[in-house]
Amino acid sequence: MGIKRIAAAATVLALGGAAVSAGGATAATNGVGTSMVSTKVLGVGVGSLLSIKALTDASKSTTDPTVAAPSVASSTLSPLSIASASVSALNVAAPSVTVKSTGATQSIAVPTVGVPGAVPAAVATGSVSPGTLNATVDSAGAHSGLSSSVTNLTVAGGGILSLPSLTSSLGTSAGSANANGTRGVAMPSLTVLDLGALLKGLGIDPASLSLATVTNLVGQLGITVPGLPTTAALTGALTSLPAAISGLQATIGSAVGSTPIAGVVDPALGGILGGLGGIGGVPTTPPTAGVTTADQVLAQINALVAQLQSLLNSALAVLDASPLLAVTGLEVGLTAKAGDSLANSAASVTGKVGSVKVGSLTVPGVDLAAAGANVAALVNSVTAKVSGILGTINPALANLVSVKVLEQSKSVSSSGGYTHAVASITGLAATVTPPANLAGIVSALKRATFRRATYAVTDPVSSILGTAAAPLAQVTNAAGLASALGVASALTSGAAISVAEVSASSDFAPTAGVTTPGTTPGELPRTGTDTSLLAVFGVLLIATAAGIIRWLRTPTRID
Repeated sequence: MGIKRIAAAATVLALGGAAVSAGGATAATNGVGTSMVSTKVLGVGVGSLLSIKALTDASKSTTDPTVAAPSVASSTLSPLSIASASVSALNVAAPSVTVKSTGATQSIAVPTVGVPGAVPAAVATGSVSPGTLNATVDSAGAHSGLSSSVTNLTVAGGGILSLPSLTSSLGTSAGSANANGTRGVAMPSLTVLDLGALLKGLGIDPASLSLATVTNLVGQLGITVPGLPTTAALTGALTSLPAAISGLQATIGSAVGSTPIAGVVDPALGGILGGLGGIGGVPTTPPTAGVTTADQVLAQINALVAQLQSLLNSALAVLDASPLLAVTGLEVGLTAKAGDSLANSAASVTGKVGSVKVGSLTVPGVDLAAAGANVAALVNSVTAKVSGILGTINPALANLVSVKVLEQSKSVSSSGGYTHAVASITGLAATVTPPANLAGIVSALKRATFRRATYAVTDPVSSILGTAAAPLAQVTNAAGLASALGVASALTSGAAISVAEVSASSDFAPTAGVTTPGTTPGELPRTGTDTSLLAVFGVLLIATAAGIIRWLRTPTRID
């Protein structure tokens, strides 16, 4: 009896162990996810005439079998492309580069790409260094990334855009705990839309502006020139010199040559001339009726005209190169992380602008990380200054340029069993939208005439300068761009510039039916044995064990 029970118990334990082994096989479930990051570091569009894109990239990592099987990581980069609907010779592009992996690390180092020599410098110059692209799938998940940079990129000789340097990096990862995408772009300085290039691009030569308009622009932009250390001194001289010239002309009357003047000398003329004493070479003594000859007055007028021409040439050169937007210390970044819950997920952006200059006027920047950061206040301040400057030329131009800085969006949500994290930010965007009556504005400026006898402030600067006019660099650059595009004025159909346009999205599903990457959802990894057969065998063993137990309980008969 004892031996019988011990043997039976051993059999039950053995069979029970086998049953547990067969029916209790489990595996820890893991989440799956996808992370994507895309960027257009720089985009310039001039109507339908020209499109320039630098460092357009996309990176993706996924362990989600509904997206790709097996798990995969990839990065694609288009270093530089230039396209023109009007000039086929400008349709050039550096080949796109893609790196992709479903296992071992794949890496590509891309050499520096320069703007092709066939593209005129009036269109674009500079170089792009795509850097290194990499992609890996390993036991931790799928990962991809790239780094790149830009050096001395200009559009229209710097008149539309000048970017000395830029660095950029991105990365995506999808693991068993979360999917994460990050991106960062930084540039020390950036200049967009110099005033001279913008006006010439619309068909307006800055030299065709009236003397009063130029003087007002000098004041609004805070311009100074050599010899006059303050803006007030320059605007004062630009106002007083024409008045002095006109006043002196009025004293000559009918006198000629060595004949003394007989006209009445305006008492205010002495004060005007005296106020110009700070300008080198300007005669400050007013003429005397009956003493000063007509030739002496004319010599004084010519000296004043030469001084006015010198100041106007200097002021126009500064106006021509005055940026409507010059940004320093622009940095943007973002993270889109999707985890197993909303609490473990995040969509965040970072952004910083050191300062924004409109001409010589500086607007303090903003840091999104700082408490009370007010991007709207920065944009409103910059927009008001730009509008004021352009409205001085013509009220219809006040809304010519619209500006956006650090425009962002971000969200975390869940649906369909997935957690979603999405983030985007654009460092800077500027749009040029010409008014409907642009042709009339340009035509009116071209019809302006010069009245030598009066030197009215409504006279165009070009008539005062005459042959003494000096070439304006950005006007020349804008004219070169128009010539390269085969048009009279390049910006009459508008323009759009975007810098550091970045977006990222991540999805993650922590569902129980999701298994290790590379396996079919809802199915354990196969090991070569059919688990359904083992389960049946386990049931049979348990039944056998139950039968043995009943047999043990049957009384033993002794004959």
